Amino acid sequence: MLELAVFPEKCVGCRLCELACSAAHEGKYNPKLSRIRVVTVHPVSDIPVVCVHCKKPRCLEVCPSEAIRWDKDLGIAKVDGSICVGCSTCVRECPFEAMVLHPAKNVAIKCELCGGKPKCVAACPTGALVYAEPATIDSMRKQEYAARATKGVEESVLRK
Repeated sequence: MLELAVFPEKCVGCRLCELACSAAHEGKYNPKLSRIRVVTVHPVSDIPVVCVHCKKPRCLEVCPSEAIRWDKDLGIAKVDGSICVGCSTCVRECPFEAMVLHPAKNVAIKCELCGGKPKCVAACPTGALVYAEPATIDSMRKQEYAARATKGVEESVLRK
C-alpha cells in the first residue's frame, strides 16, 4: 500500500496543497475547506498537517454514529458525511490534529487520499509531500538525512 509522507524541511509555506485539496473536494479555493493544513511554527517553519492514516485509527473507534469506516482498498479510515452527526469526538481524539469539522456542513473531514491520487502531492512544488511505497519513503528520508549531514560537515569545515 502506498503512504502519504510529509517532509517538513522542504515545505516553503506556499499553501498550494491546501488550495488543491479544497478545490478537489469543495470546488472552491478556500484553505478552511482543506483536509490538509499548513501550520506555521514560530519563528519561520511551516509544517503540513495531514492525516497519518493510523493502522488502528482512534477516530474510527470513538465515532458514536459509526460514520467512520475502514476502506480496505486504500487501507485508511474514511468519513461518511451523510451519517456523521458533527459531535467532534473524532476531532478531539485525533492525536495528530488532522481531523476537523467542515465549517459549513458541520461534519468531520479528513484526508482520504483523493481516492489514491492525492491532489496535494501533485500541487506541492518542493516535494514536501510524497505518496509512495513505504520503502521508497524510507529511502528518501535516509537520502535527505545524509544530504543534511554532509552539508553540515561542509559548512563546519568552511567556518574553520
